[in-house]
Amino acid sequence: MSDSFVISIQSLRESSSEFRQLGQQLSDGQGTLKSQVAGGPDVWGADEEGMAFGGAYQEVAAKMGELLGALAEAFDTVGHNLNVHADNVDAADEAVKKRLAEIERGIGGRA
Repeated sequence: MSDSFVISIQSLRESSSEFRQLGQQLSDGQGTLKSQVAGGPDVWGADEEGMAFGGAYQEVAAKMGELLGALAEAFDTVGHNLNVHADNVDAADEAVKKRLAEIERGIGGRA
C-alpha cells in the first residue's frame, strides 16, 4: 500500500469542463422539455378526470423543470469547483517547487 497519491491537474480540468457541459446541456434541454410536455387543460379533456389529470400533470412537469434546472446548476457548480481545485493544486505545486529550489540553492551555496 502506498502512502502517496497523485492529483492530475489535467484530469481535474477535463472533468471540470465535462461537468459544465453537462450542466449547459441540461439547461438547454429544459426549454425543449418544457415545450414537449406543455399542454393546455383541454388536451386532457374537459371532464372531471381530464381536468384532474391535466392539473396534476402540469404541476409535476413544472416541478420536474425546476429540479432539472437545479441539477444543471449543480453540475455547473461542481465543474467550477473542480477548476478552482485544479488552480489551487497547481499553485501549491508551484510554491513547493519554488521553495525546494530555494532550499537546494541554499544547501548548494554552503558546500
